[in-house]
Amino acid sequence: MTPLAVTQWTDTGGVPAKPTTSKPALEGIAAVKEWAKSDVFRNAANAVADDQVRALVRDGRLSQLPALDDEQLNQLSEAERNVYGTVRSLQGLYDGMPKTMDQALADRKAVVLEAYPDEINRMRSGLASGSLKKEDGWEDIIASRETELAAARQGTMTIHAVNDSNLVQSKGEFTVARDGNGWSARGITVNGNAAALQETFGSGNMQVGSSPYTGDYVITW
Repeated sequence: MTPLAVTQWTDTGGVPAKPTTSKPALEGIAAVKEWAKSDVFRNAANAVADDQVRALVRDGRLSQLPALDDEQLNQLSEAERNVYGTVRSLQGLYDGMPKTMDQALADRKAVVLEAYPDEINRMRSGLASGSLKKEDGWEDIIASRETELAAARQGTMTIHAVNDSNLVQSKGEFTVARDGNGWSARGITVNGNAAALQETFGSGNMQVGSSPYTGDYVITW
């Protein structure tokens, strides 16, 4: 016989017992409390990311912090919560950065293969229904998406390292901010000189990118 689900109750008042804090949460809270004692995190304690903390996160020298609920966050002081928010926000940024050129190319292919088929179908439906106007250039946008999707499917996308600021300009910020809505973070802003890139790599189909682990690059197809 399949056992019935059972709710655990306390022995006072019949209130369901709260689940114990998970091991990752306990370890994360302990780590943050320890970090907050160090002068290295003095700016993080004021919700400011500095070069020291950025380097620690970038190089993976700090344990990965888990998500904490309100009750768990209440176990931290204001300064400790700032350390937690600063480090975890930076970890989210750096985790999202490709670590190798191969990963950067694979990540781009994955985005295209997953998102573009539905995007193209929605745009075509919008043109057919009239909600999107042909004169706004939607046919060109669809054609561009289809070309990139075909390249991703056929394996003809190529990545190139770029070390020339005349071709690609990147600005790494890796800053954090806290307001009434929570935490936000800024990573890397990347711009490319389309005409110069086309002349250099022989293709007008391109996507520029950058990562602190790879430097600047351009993907062509």
